[in-house]
Amino acid sequence: MALNGNIETGKMPINPDQNIMLIAGEQWVIGNGYHSGNTVVTAKTLAEQTAATAVSDNVVANYFGWVDGRRIYGNYIERAENTECLSIENNETYDHILTFPRGFYTNSNKNNIIATTAQLVQMFGLTSNKVADGKTQLGVSGTYTSDATAIESDLAYGYFGYAGDKIVGNLRAQQVVNASCSVDSTSCIVSWDNPPIGPYQGVIISVKLNGDEKASYTGHGSNGTVNARSFVSFTNLNSNTAYTIEIKSYAGDLTTDVYRTLTITTTL
Repeated sequence: MALNGNIETGKMPINPDQNIMLIAGEQWVIGNGYHSGNTVVTAKTLAEQTAATAVSDNVVANYFGWVDGRRIYGNYIERAENTECLSIENNETYDHILTFPRGFYTNSNKNNIIATTAQLVQMFGLTSNKVADGKTQLGVSGTYTSDATAIESDLAYGYFGYAGDKIVGNLRAQQVVNASCSVDSTSCIVSWDNPPIGPYQGVIISVKLNGDEKASYTGHGSNGTVNARSFVSFTNLNSNTAYTIEIKSYAGDLTTDVYRTLTITTTL
């Protein structure tokens, strides 16, 4: 370059071509000097700068954030200081499982999970027999008394009651004793002694031939008195035939748990 007849060398800097990538908040200062026009300045997209995996269910309600270039609004409920639990149940591993409502619980030590009265009754297994008679606990009126003296043999089989703890009855109808049978060619007389104590109302007798019932009787026989000897007759039997006689006692809907069995053979 000639200036006033003198050759001068230029001092303007020559800037190289560049590809500049900026993220949010960054800037690039254009330097002094010569630029060819091939330098490219690019800003990353919002999606590139907000790569994330959160969804609305991961964000507390009334808050929002950017995920992959999209603004998402939270719907995760922030729970109040007192929150009622959904349920209380038992399983084989834990005594009690409390199911909390879904939501965000702050770490302020102010969140109380509240169980309803009904849930507490269930959790503690509270029943009327566990509460004193005349008292009420969590809405459960008590029936427990400490003056009961009954035991299992005092209650009819299949029934239960409470004498402090729950007792299940095993009392059955009392079996007759000294059962016997006299026979002739076509009939027999079944005799027995009524039991000395109850419960006892009568007998159920079945006369069977090869397992098939041929005759039956239900009642107290000729005498229903305690300890008395009683009998009942069966006729129209086959002569010279073996029969099995089954005797079972009853008292209302109670029966003995086993039959008393006699084997007879009618005469010719």
